[in-house]
Amino acid sequence: MDDAFELRSAYERWIQLTNGVDTNTAEADVTTGGILEDITVEQLNKFGGTSTELEVIRTYKLFAGFPVSVSQVSVAYDNNDSYEEFDVEFAYQYHTSTGGSNEVL
Repeated sequence: MDDAFELRSAYERWIQLTNGVDTNTAEADVTTGGILEDITVEQLNKFGGTSTELEVIRTYKLFAGFPVSVSQVSVAYDNNDSYEEFDVEFAYQYHTSTGGSNEVL
């Protein structure tokens, strides 16, 4: 989370386009409005051994994805890498994955 809430605001606007929270209707045509997007998620390795470089060990591609919920902001000062976090849940048509021991295509 940044101080200007830019990323969170972008997810909230995206959800509003797909299903307005106050109207329960879409503001945009989901088939032509650029609402459904292909999303790539990369899983990184932990630092280990002699390597200090992050390496992509598995890649997931979510096809025709869109956010369906944005969670509350969790505040915790005991984390080493962040003090505010929120989760975004996505729906999608199907996915593929590459890397790791069990590739699914």
